[in-house]
Amino acid sequence: MPVSALGLRAVTAALNEWFRKSELSCDRAGLLCGQDPAAALRAHVLLAGGLDPARVDIPSFLEQAREYEAGEGLRDSLLKLANIELMPHPLAVVRAAELQKWAASEEYRSILGGDYPRRADDDPQAGWSADVKSAARSYRDTFTASTDPLAKVLGEVGEAVSGAAGKLWSKL
Repeated sequence: MPVSALGLRAVTAALNEWFRKSELSCDRAGLLCGQDPAAALRAHVLLAGGLDPARVDIPSFLEQAREYEAGEGLRDSLLKLANIELMPHPLAVVRAAELQKWAASEEYRSILGGDYPRRADDDPQAGWSADVKSAARSYRDTFTASTDPLAKVLGEVGEAVSGAAGKLWSKL
């Protein structure tokens, strides 16, 4: 049935997105181990096909990622979504830009300073719902910070639906 096929496609796309995000988590773990953002950037240049990172214009490489993220319009965003929907890995230039953005963040500096959650601080009563809420918050923040036109439209639709659901809930 067409409706179930669309549902399965949405689930597959979500799982592929999660899989691609897990690679970004691995990049972050690698940066925490190496603690050298420039070396991590050189590795991503090599992944993108640059044979000699010394000869690659790094600012232009990162500019490609900014241009890719921004898109020029809703049509470009839809084409980008169609192109990456079944990709098993994020594009190397996008991985590099995300890692550099995280390397410049306060979160990265606080982890290097020793301020991060430890197992001793885990709440044994906390279930998986806290993880789901954290993931939802992360995706919401990503949509909010995105300059992609489709992400902006989806964010506005999500806010409208959330506001309507909140009003309905308060009336009930």
